[in-house]
This record gives sequence, structure tokens and C-alpha cells, in this order.
Amino acid sequence: MDYLQYALKVLSVLFIYIVIMKIYMGVANYVGEQLGLGKFLIHL
Repeated sequence: MDYLQYALKVLSVLFIYIVIMKIYMGVANYVGEQLGLGKFLIHL
């Protein structure tokens, strides 16, 4: 059971990380389109 709980924790952390990255990329794309800083943000 401990192994199952550990696996679920790892998967939940990965899922949250992916969601945060998607949100960050969406914000970066929006700001880049508004200010013309798309290339600058990608290189950060």
C-alpha cells in the first residue's frame, strides 16, 4: 500500500507541474503577443 501511495504522490506532482508549465507558457505567449517579447520570454 505504501508503494501505491508513493506512486500516486509522484503522479500528482508530475500532473501539477505539467499544468503549471502549460499555464506559464500560455501567459508567456499572451504577453509576447501583446508586447512583442515572445522570443525574449522563450530564452529565459
